[in-house]
Amino acid sequence: YTRLFVTLTYYWCPSAILSARVSNFTATNGGDHISLGWESDHGNQSEIYEIEVSTDGIHFTKVGNRIDAASSISGKFEYEFPVDKGTQKNYFFRIKKTNQAGKVFYTDVRSIAINLQKLTSGKPYPNPTVNGINLQFAKHNNGKYLVEMISSTGKKIFSREYKANGPTSINIEFRGKTPPGIYFLKVKDLDTFLEETSKLQVL
Repeated sequence: YTRLFVTLTYYWCPSAILSARVSNFTATNGGDHISLGWESDHGNQSEIYEIEVSTDGIHFTKVGNRIDAASSISGKFEYEFPVDKGTQKNYFFRIKKTNQAGKVFYTDVRSIAINLQKLTSGKPYPNPTVNGINLQFAKHNNGKYLVEMISSTGKKIFSREYKANGPTSINIEFRGKTPPGIYFLKVKDLDTFLEETSKLQVL
């Protein structure tokens, strides 16, 4: 007969994002399309690039055909993502890179807002911040909003609904210590389902 005291320790690691060694990844609004461009170290001709798109910053799907690194002599790549006339959306893009060994890497996320009405009066402040922000809604009647903060890897850090009676300024305090980095602050009007996204830096 023996009495034992056992302690179990669990370690968790984010599931996907590794440095893709892709530089100058840009997304630009071209009116009827979104222009994507990136550069890569041209040392490995067997690498494969795939473009992924999302409208919520969390769930991504592949668009277009895969692109072989060997298809560009200069190491520069471009792609035009078509946008329908009258579209009112946020688009989030990232590049998936697969090397010769089959290991997958992802870039940081780039976002573009297309024809969206202003839901807030200006950008969140302070920005950069440490543990919270102030946000002012622009709607002049009663409105219901969902405010979310999403990391560059697609992880939802903060989510809460707010009611605004006319133009209202609210203070949002993050729960616990938020790791330093670049985040996306997404505001959705729950009546019209329009969305607005801005970048937020946490120190």
